[in-house]
Amino acid sequence: MLPDFVEIHERAFPALGFLSSAERAGVTAKFIALRHLPFEEWSREGVRQAKAPVYTLRVPPKLVVFFSVLPGDRFLIEDFVNKERLETYFSWPQEPVAQT
Repeated sequence: MLPDFVEIHERAFPALGFLSSAERAGVTAKFIALRHLPFEEWSREGVRQAKAPVYTLRVPPKLVVFFSVLPGDRFLIEDFVNKERLETYFSWPQEPVAQT
């Protein structure tokens, strides 16, 4: 179970059920670490800013968590994505589909 200072957006909630116990434990550990680190040191835990105010968090080996920060040292998980899926999608040339 995630700590009480981590909320799950309704869009991300179904994906939570598909995470392995190791992935859930990794997510929990990462958010506990973030809560106790100054913002300036979040990059040590694999945090990157996606598009304000959303951040990404790498949870090894292949999970990426999209989250935002809430008042009171709380977090909102916006979505979970497989890292390989992101790399596949964003590394391909983005060409329009041929029209018939």
